Amino acid sequence: MGKILIASIIIINHKFHRLLGRLRLPTVTFYFGFLALPHGTTAAVAFILSVGLFAGMQLYRHQLASSGPLTILGGALGSVLFMFILTVR
Repeated sequence: MGKILIASIIIINHKFHRLLGRLRLPTVTFYFGFLALPHGTTAAVAFILSVGLFAGMQLYRHQLASSGPLTILGGALGSVLFMFILTVR
């Protein structure tokens, strides 16, 4: 099953690159739709996003705790915050 999934991802990625070639877009290296950044820039962007996300979660903490679905959303935002903090390091 894993080999089939990897093969299908490679085929989809190859078709995506062929489509970009037909569109005559500027030459940029795409990795699953994301551009690669240098290490220092990645850390700075992750730091800014983590501070902004944490501030937003603190501003809306009462609303995020007011109902079940919003609590789940708060947990999802906390998971994203954790990934940003790991990226900063």
